[in-house]
Amino acid sequence: MAQSIDRPARDATVTIHGLQVVTTVAQAGRDTDLQATWAAVQAQLAQGESGTVDVVVHELPPLVHDVEAVADQARRLLRTPLLLAYAGDAAQDEAPQQFALDPVQLAGWLHIIPQPSASGGISLTLQVDEAAVRAYAQTLAASLAGDRDARLLIRLIQPPGA
Repeated sequence: MAQSIDRPARDATVTIHGLQVVTTVAQAGRDTDLQATWAAVQAQLAQGESGTVDVVVHELPPLVHDVEAVADQARRLLRTPLLLAYAGDAAQDEAPQQFALDPVQLAGWLHIIPQPSASGGISLTLQVDEAAVRAYAQTLAASLAGDRDARLLIRLIQPPGA
């Protein structure tokens, strides 16, 4: 009986595959309380009556309920170009330059981090791998600078209508 009723809770998930942000919804689980059900059967039989005894089932809430906020944040980041801007060097007669980061590379820098929530569940936050961004910017700056000190300004550019 319990095998046909019981099911584990399923947490909501968010994953990034390439440039796609994929979510699954949470689903409450069920757990048959065999002891309470057996007690109800015994009570029914003690009354000397047959009839229907309801199976006692407890809901098992998922730990991760909602991931839409973090999924929306990831989607916004992946559709917003990340530009690295180099101010140039007037003394070297260099003009300012901008470099668009490959969105697939940006997706690889995004990490979904679980954190305990006040409600006892788990909330998800989106973090950008700062070390990876810093390493990329330093490599790009070194290629621009030669033996000078080039510094890059990293900024998100909002596309029209975002």
